[in-house]
Amino acid sequence: MDLAAAWQDEIIQPLLRSARLKQGILLGKTGLVRGEADSQAALDLLLQNIITSSAIEGEQLNAASVRSSLAKRLGLLDVAQAYPTSKRSEGLAEMMLDAVGNLDVPFTA
Repeated sequence: MDLAAAWQDEIIQPLLRSARLKQGILLGKTGLVRGEADSQAALDLLLQNIITSSAIEGEQLNAASVRSSLAKRLGLLDVAQAYPTSKRSEGLAEMMLDAVGNLDVPFTA
């Protein structure tokens, strides 16, 4: 399917705005990186979001690998405790943290 032909801005934009608002509320509630307990809670929420979204798409991920990728990027991972990661888990972690870290940047097609 040609993504450019399928993109309908009038349908997608309200959904994206709603998702970004809910994402911001969720992150606000977690107090992202305000302490160890809050950081772990934020890590768990981000992990759950990635795992659930991928499951909706029919993709099963190695949760430990994704968690390790997220923790490493958030500075929460002791190298000795690191679980082996994959390019896929690293990419998903990067994408998620980019999305939550750039809430003020508009989406582009």
